[in-house]
Amino acid sequence: MHRILVEEKRWIGENRFLHALNYCMLLPGPEAQQLAIYIGWLMHRTKGGLLAGTLFVLPGFLAILALSYLYAALGNVGMVEGLFFGLKAAVLAIVINAVVRIGKRALRNNVMLGIAAAAFIAIFFFDIAFPLIILGAALIGFVGGKAGSPLFRVGGGHGAEGRAAWPTATPCWAPNCPITRGPTAPGR
Repeated sequence: MHRILVEEKRWIGENRFLHALNYCMLLPGPEAQQLAIYIGWLMHRTKGGLLAGTLFVLPGFLAILALSYLYAALGNVGMVEGLFFGLKAAVLAIVINAVVRIGKRALRNNVMLGIAAAAFIAIFFFDIAFPLIILGAALIGFVGGKAGSPLFRVGGGHGAEGRAAWPTATPCWAPNCPITRGPTAPGR
């Protein structure tokens, strides 16, 4: 999703994508679908959000529908079981690739990398609740930011610094929206 939206099509900027992804990760439910709906809404308002959400779900729905029909019609199909076994490895490779790509962009210094590693260890090995991990990371970020550490200044927020890095003061349904103008938009 990042490669297509940010790098190839240039429909959304890097900072906006990461900000939206972070927000979607805090919401309950599938992050990728929420991100697709948000970007659809950002570009084309309500119709864009509805269309993006529908088109995001439709291929998976049709694939499961076809596999369900095959299973119901033919019973225990070895070919379908083999297909699912092979898909497990492919999905794992796609997820690892996405984690590495986004991690390289979002984790900009060793402190961020350390917080991410501690969060992974806390949730995977110690089964600590996700909201507690988020609160802990937010507390560390808050204290580090208030202490004035340059390691906690990344920009892209909502202050004066963030506005300079995030040129979307124009509503995105307007004809001169920096997101929908394509590769010639400022900051691209």
